Amino acid sequence: MNTLVLNRTNLLDNGKNNTLVYRFPRSVQFKDAQIAVSQVSMYYSWYNISAALGNNTFSYVWPGYGVRKYVTIPDGLYEISDINSYLQSQMIANNHYLVNASGNFVYYISIEVNQSRYAVQINTFKVPTSAEASAASLTDPSGGSFVFQGANLAYNPVVEIPAGFNKIIGFDEDFETDPNEGGSFSVPGNQTYISKSSSNTLSYISHSYSGSTYTAGTPDVQPNSSVLINIDKVVNEYAQPTGILYSVVPNVAIGSLINERPAEYSFAKLTDGIYNELRVQFLGTDLQEISIQDPEITLLLVIKNASS
Repeated sequence: MNTLVLNRTNLLDNGKNNTLVYRFPRSVQFKDAQIAVSQVSMYYSWYNISAALGNNTFSYVWPGYGVRKYVTIPDGLYEISDINSYLQSQMIANNHYLVNASGNFVYYISIEVNQSRYAVQINTFKVPTSAEASAASLTDPSGGSFVFQGANLAYNPVVEIPAGFNKIIGFDEDFETDPNEGGSFSVPGNQTYISKSSSNTLSYISHSYSGSTYTAGTPDVQPNSSVLINIDKVVNEYAQPTGILYSVVPNVAIGSLINERPAEYSFAKLTDGIYNELRVQFLGTDLQEISIQDPEITLLLVIKNASS
């Protein structure tokens, strides 16, 4: 068997770090040859939220005033807690928060993980009127006087989930939370995905709704939960694309090194012919090319001939 070592020096300069080209010292004839992955070392560095993936925006409407604010998440790798932190930063920028007597910021929307339900949970809280805020020792942020209701009618912020972002958190496309105007929202009967507390906090577990039926919605926080290795000279009549050779699953934390060695080689046939290069491409689970941020990639391939 022969071993080929590909690393960042083999990367095609396409700005995506997703294609490695191995050029043989001279043209090589393949006849009844097979190839397999021996080792993969790469960092878990492909984004789960980005403009290119079309899943980086959502919005909320501030209660009582009908002011809609769009939240555009910068391209990156995010956990649900990171999304919530970024939302809070935008609410700070928009003066959509209050300050309690201890000087802590009080927010009226949260997006969090509900581990026991394997779900994402959106919570919206009643924004107090000026009188209610004063009684609870809640004050406006410095330089802001916009956040209070002013009137006696209570509202909750409305969170709007568009296509793309909805898949990340497991809700229907165009899902919206309820404004709970005057505390009038009633939880639909015979379902377990929405609740309302005595303090007018509305909680929504990720779900889908069709007609009158609610079903659990599974968050897809990382749309590309694995990376497929595709080699242009591989022929597999049962696969599409035909060059899929191996799947790399990130079993480490975001930004950490994936170091994978197959327990045994899974050989695939190389197309017979004379070639001067092999081209290896990393694809997402949707079989589309994926952008990898860290170019530190090492890939070991083994080739065996019919006589090996």
